[in-house]
Amino acid sequence: MDAHLFSRFCRALTPVIQGARLEKIQEPLPGLLTFHFFSAGRAAQLCWRYGKKDAFCFLSSVRIAAVDAPSAQVMRLRKYAVGRRIRASVMQFSERRLWLLLGRSTSGDRAAGAVGNPLVWLCLDLRCGASPHFLAADAAPEEEILRWPALDNLAEACAAWRQWPVLTPALRRTLAHLDEREGLALLADLREGSGDVFVYRRPGRQDICLASAWPLPPALRGGAGEERGGEALGLLEKAGQGLVLLHFAEQRAKAECYAFGRQARKLERLRQRLREEEIRLAAMVGAQADALALRENLWRLPPETRGGGVTVPAGEHGPGREIRLAPPAHRPAGNGGAFSHGQTRPTRSCASGAAPRSPGRRSGRPRRGASDVFVSRRKLRRERGSKKRPCRRHSEKSAEERPRICQRRRLCSPARAGRRGQSRGAA
Repeated sequence: MDAHLFSRFCRALTPVIQGARLEKIQEPLPGLLTFHFFSAGRAAQLCWRYGKKDAFCFLSSVRIAAVDAPSAQVMRLRKYAVGRRIRASVMQFSERRLWLLLGRSTSGDRAAGAVGNPLVWLCLDLRCGASPHFLAADAAPEEEILRWPALDNLAEACAAWRQWPVLTPALRRTLAHLDEREGLALLADLREGSGDVFVYRRPGRQDICLASAWPLPPALRGGAGEERGGEALGLLEKAGQGLVLLHFAEQRAKAECYAFGRQARKLERLRQRLREEEIRLAAMVGAQADALALRENLWRLPPETRGGGVTVPAGEHGPGREIRLAPPAHRPAGNGGAFSHGQTRPTRSCASGAAPRSPGRRSGRPRRGASDVFVSRRKLRRERGSKKRPCRRHSEKSAEERPRICQRRRLCSPARAGRRGQSRGAA
């Protein structure tokens, strides 16, 4: 937003918000602040989009609601600005700032401007946003006095544009496409501070892409259609809907599409892993036919059969084929058990979540079947009823004569028994 257009907007905004009460401050989107004013039964909403690029401000008749939780900056603005009335306004041209003097709060605090109570100013900056300032009466901001170059030295002023704040970048780009006579007329109109506001629409579309305080040459408008009017607030509201609201709506739609696309890619990867797992489990279930074929033909093979594969004839469980043994050093009987155990693994894996766990059994460990030939030594010792050996002191006695503490082997160990004897001898 050019400084000349900003100055035109501030002059039209001052009568609307003068004496109005600031009801609410919100941040609907990052970089966009909304200020709700209420005066004489009429509500107005000031939309302030700040930033280094594409800064814009307009007065909206449609309420823009905030969705997210307020930030710390908004909470600080609400603390010092909400509930106060606008007493005065000061516009700074070169900095594109609008200072609003806030009156006494409705909560009943001390009068602003009293001894020891500084004035509360709300600074609206198109570059940095909004911030409250507490200034003394003699340190209040002052309106900038503009210096205009002489009409006969316009070319020299454009060359030394740093000394003339009124020669903004947008104005210099426009003067480069105009002859000297047109440039002098444009500069005279801007110096008076009156005139129309110009907005430009893209060809074939209804949204506004450009807004200016003077008519743009064809080289800068890019074939866009021109619309002009003397009511600055109404035209800038239309421009704000196309330059600010539509832009933020597109950004939010892109963010939502990215989130949905990321979730879709994640689900596709999960589906691919499930397909691979289904193929692997189906192959394990298919090994059941090889296990049954080995079981039926074990009587044909000698017990010492070893090798990488076993050839089985055609039968009930498939045609004649060679079954590879894995690993090759295993016997056919061991491979048949491994195949049978593997083909039941998918069923056990699916049913592990619903099956109740037995007490003392680790989760995830398969239960031993009746076909297992491995029996732990601890189980054999428990079945045989073997007991621990007694200590040397009671080894010659029978089980009935041995004390209970000796069977547990806690106090009657050989080392402790020896120490006990030594201590008794010493005594």
